[in-house]
Amino acid sequence: MNHKKIIKLVSLIFMILILAIFLFIFLSYSSFKTEILSFVNSYGYTAIFISSFLLDLLFQPLAPDVSLIGGILADLNIYYVLLYVLIGSSLASVLGYALGRIYGEVGLKKIYEEKKYNKWKDQYCKHGRIFLLAAALTPLPYTPLCWISGIFKLKKTEFFVFAILARIVRFVSVAYLTVLISTI
Repeated sequence: MNHKKIIKLVSLIFMILILAIFLFIFLSYSSFKTEILSFVNSYGYTAIFISSFLLDLLFQPLAPDVSLIGGILADLNIYYVLLYVLIGSSLASVLGYALGRIYGEVGLKKIYEEKKYNKWKDQYCKHGRIFLLAAALTPLPYTPLCWISGIFKLKKTEFFVFAILARIVRFVSVAYLTVLISTI
């Protein structure tokens, strides 16, 4: 077996593993969500940071909003909850971007031919910022776009604006709505 076939096989196994984890979490969504909320209630701010970091680093259907809402509903200080969610999410986003920037291009070029890679890169350069912004502000998959932004070398300042700042807007809005709804 040549080098490209081995890399494709390992990549396929990795993608199947990620898909299996995604399906497991998706199928047991409510119990997984309950576990995160229980984790937040038990360990407070540390749990909020860890869960926010992991939820934005790993590709799965939950977002750090669960930690944010859980912390607020557990009567923790809203400003600290928001701060820990923002720090955890931002660190995970930057790590995903950095890993994509360092390792992603080489891996994609080994798996796919240069022509296909360049076609994807051109498409991302045209539309990627809009997708990244939409994913940062909505429940669309955000984590893969952080990796892809690194792979296709989106400028760091653009990544900060379209990902990190947009995430801050989202989490502040979710915190405000949670407080508003919980007081009704």
